Amino acid sequence: MTISSQLHTIFHSSPTEGGTATPRYLAIADAIERAIREGALLPDAPLPTQREVADMLGVTVGTVTRGYAEAARRGLVRGETGRGTFALSQKNGFAHLARDLYGEDADTAKQRVDLGLNTPFHSLDPDLASALTTLATRGGLQPLLHYHQPRGLLRHRETGVRWAALHRYEASPENVLVCSGAQHGMAVTLAALFSPGDRIAVESLTYPLIKPLAKRLRLQLVPVPLDEQGMLPDALAAACQQETVRGLYIMPGCQNPTLA
Repeated sequence: MTISSQLHTIFHSSPTEGGTATPRYLAIADAIERAIREGALLPDAPLPTQREVADMLGVTVGTVTRGYAEAARRGLVRGETGRGTFALSQKNGFAHLARDLYGEDADTAKQRVDLGLNTPFHSLDPDLASALTTLATRGGLQPLLHYHQPRGLLRHRETGVRWAALHRYEASPENVLVCSGAQHGMAVTLAALFSPGDRIAVESLTYPLIKPLAKRLRLQLVPVPLDEQGMLPDALAAACQQETVRGLYIMPGCQNPTLA
């Protein structure tokens, strides 16, 4: 079966926007994927032009363009300016994407460590079922549904004081703020301590969220080199001599994203 027949058959047998689920452009990408999987579309074989497919299926050229783009995203095809769109095998498709993204071959790219998503250590999380069972046996939960001070309930801040004492840090309930996670804490801290234009020293590879936060608050980040132990003290001293640095953001344990 030719690719044109595959496109026509799968497209018209797949639910579309007016039917159950599959949008038309996804049906086109699905047809290309099935044609490659079944051997009807061999590696480097040209696909019909987008105009030809649009006329054959009775859709707009824009729909076909989206379908071809989705196929390219899946690593099924490649587009060449002035020549057209060509099929890729799964192996060649990965190699093509690897060259485009990294300038590497597939084997080298497979050895790359993907730091695109940095996840916390969920194995250290407490057992939620046990915690909820314990909470259900306690009284005084109703006030949690009421309005309270933005800095947190007094008993929660007192608990924070006791936790800080375990780390030999002196605090009082008046200077403890309860935050909804580290990202909320960072936003509050930056907004409270710094003014637009202030410079903050960060590791040259730092937690990605600090960048949009600094941009939103119009703060300037000063990257400082680091090694396997973290930020280099001499490099920080040099940065402070060259620029007016008003703050320092570091992660002394389990640095994100290097894990130094």
